[in-house]
Amino acid sequence: MDLLVVEDESHVHGFVSAFLERDGVSFKIAEYGAEAIDIARQEWPRAVLLDLGLPGNMDGWDVWDRLLAMADGRPVRIILFTAVLDSTGIEKATARGGYEMLSKPIDPNLLRAVIKRVLGSEK
Repeated sequence: MDLLVVEDESHVHGFVSAFLERDGVSFKIAEYGAEAIDIARQEWPRAVLLDLGLPGNMDGWDVWDRLLAMADGRPVRIILFTAVLDSTGIEKATARGGYEMLSKPIDPNLLRAVIKRVLGSEK
């Protein structure tokens, strides 16, 4: 799987799905943090498009922590995709090794370019 999309808003993951399918990017969608972790256990994603504000008892930061703990030497390429990202959040994401940080709403062409760049960064 190329991309794990962790996003609870159906209209957002609907529009992301449309262009990922058009671009031939393999992906799975998780609407909750626990679901994202279960998917990653089954098939490690090349990158994760991660919303920080998730419903339930696991937010995006928790998902990121769990992915880092599960990585076992595998890359954890995070593209933050969130409505609220202040300077504290940016510092926190940078310290964790976040690849990209994007604020919603976002231009679909910019998001598409970022996803292609992150997926193309594997060597």
